[in-house]
Amino acid sequence: MSDGKVEKDLLSLDGGGIKGISSLLILNAVMTRVRAIEGRDLEQERLPKDYFDLAARTSTGGLVARMLFRLNMSTSQVIQQYDSMAKRIFAPTVFGLDLQKYLGGVGYWLGSS
Repeated sequence: MSDGKVEKDLLSLDGGGIKGISSLLILNAVMTRVRAIEGRDLEQERLPKDYFDLAARTSTGGLVARMLFRLNMSTSQVIQQYDSMAKRIFAPTVFGLDLQKYLGGVGYWLGSS
């Protein structure tokens, strides 16, 4: 670091709606592996913000980054919350009515198309 440059570690999170969970699942696996390498108890989760200085994100990744870095949540906590929110956010609806609830599989197909 004699040249005066400051190094920062960047975590990049992709969006993609419900598919955005994939980057979160990968990050969770990485954090689990980090705990194992460090010899930490698997019950004691480390936070991504302990290892990354910055987070770049798009779309759904922005929501995930906020939960990880601003709300100090662990990856498993974010996965749990993301799952809960996704069921409401991405539910097939028309004018606020949950079509799957009233029409089953046909309602899901109609609301998703």
